[in-house]
Amino acid sequence: MLELMVPVEFPKATVQTPWAFSSDDDNISFDKIIGKVEGDEFVTLCQCECLTLFSGLNTLKAAVSGPVSLQTSKFISQYAIIGKNHFGKKEEEVHFSRCRVSFEGLEELLDTGSISVEWPSSSRVTMEYNRPDPVSFKIPHESDEIKLTLDFHPSGVSLPPRNKFSLKQRINISLLSNESLSFDRCRDLIWRINNFLCLAIDSPVSFESATVFSKEKLESIGDEEQEIPMNLYFVGNAHPEIETDISRTTCLFFYRANERANEIKKFVYNLSCWMQNYEKYNIPINLYFSSVHGKGHIEQKFLSLAQGIEVLHGILTDSKNKRISLAKRVREMTEEFKDDFFADDTERKIFAQNVKNERDWLTHYGWAESPFMKEYKIRDFIELYRNLEALFQLHLMKLAGMELVEIKEIVKNNHNIRYKLGLLSDKKKA
Repeated sequence: MLELMVPVEFPKATVQTPWAFSSDDDNISFDKIIGKVEGDEFVTLCQCECLTLFSGLNTLKAAVSGPVSLQTSKFISQYAIIGKNHFGKKEEEVHFSRCRVSFEGLEELLDTGSISVEWPSSSRVTMEYNRPDPVSFKIPHESDEIKLTLDFHPSGVSLPPRNKFSLKQRINISLLSNESLSFDRCRDLIWRINNFLCLAIDSPVSFESATVFSKEKLESIGDEEQEIPMNLYFVGNAHPEIETDISRTTCLFFYRANERANEIKKFVYNLSCWMQNYEKYNIPINLYFSSVHGKGHIEQKFLSLAQGIEVLHGILTDSKNKRISLAKRVREMTEEFKDDFFADDTERKIFAQNVKNERDWLTHYGWAESPFMKEYKIRDFIELYRNLEALFQLHLMKLAGMELVEIKEIVKNNHNIRYKLGLLSDKKKA
C-alpha cells in the first residue's frame, strides 16, 4: 500500500467530456506519483499509467464537480525510485548525478585473480584478497561523454560459525555524466552493458541491482554532506524459467586471471568498443538479442535473425541499396570467415540461399507452407537457425573489438559455437 505524499488529481470532467476516462481508448497517465510505504521509505513512481477502470454515476458527479483523488487505484510504472526522501515535486523531471549497477555473472566472466588460497602445510590454510584499483574509461553516448568505472570490493564475507569462512569479490559498474542522467539514459546504458554480458556468457542474464544518486538529495555524515543512495527498479531482460548456470565452460569468451592487469585492460577495451559501436549498430544488435534471448517460436526468432543480418550488412557496407538480395548479403557476411568456419564455397552458397528462401516462405506464406515443414526436415531448419545465429555472433564479437585471430581462438575452445557452426561433425549442411 502506497500512502500518497502528493495527491493524485485526475482531470476535471466537463459537459463536453462528461467522463474522460470511461472509454477504453483513453489512458490516464501521470509523470510522477510520490508517496511512502511501510517503514517510512519514500517512493517515487515515474511515467505511470492508471489501470483502474472508472464508471458509475457517483464517480461522474464527483468528476464534474472537481478533481478526483481516489483512495485506492492501480497503476503501472515505467520505473520506481525507493529511498530516504522523495524525488522532488510532481512536476519536476527526475534526473540523477550518477548510477551504480551490479550485473549477474560479471564476477564469473571477469576473474581478476584477486583471491588466492595457499596450503603451506596439511594443518594450515591461508586466504588472501588483493583488491584491484578502480578502473575508469570514457564512452560516447548521444551528445555527451559517460565515465564508466569498474569498482571491486569483497562481499559475502562470513565468519560465524567459526568452522566456516567464505569470501566473494563483487564488481560494480558506475556511470557518471558531465550532464545529469535521465532515467532513459541510465536504462539505455544498462541495457548496452547487459547485452555485452549476454554475448560473452552466451546466456540471458540481467542486472541484479541499480542504485542512483542525486546532488539534490544529500545527508550529513560528520562534517560532510554525501549523496543519498536510492534504489532504482525497472523491467530489464527477462530471466529464463530455469536459472542460468554461469561457468567458464559455457561462456563464449571470458577473461583469465593469470595476468590480472592485462585481462582487466582487455575487458575494458572490449566493453568500450561495444559501447561505442552500439550507437551505430543498435538496431541489428537489439534484433539479435530479442530473437535469441526473447520469447517466441523458433520461426519468429529466425525471421528476427534474418532481418538483423540484413540490417547489419547494410550498415557494415554502408549500403542503402534494398535490391541486394538477402542471399548475397549472407554470402558476403560469411566471406571473411571462409578460411575457418564457412570453408566450402558450395556450402556457403547453399546456406545463404536457404536463409533467403526460408525467410521468404515464412514472410509470405507462413510456417505451414515452409518446405522444411512440408518435407518434415525440422532438424534441417534448426541447423539453419543455429548457423545463422553463429554467424551473427562472429560479427558481434567483431563489434566488441576482437580481431579475427581472437575469434578463431574462441571458436576453437568453445563447444557451443562450434556446435552451431556444425564443426562437431562431418555432416554436410543441406
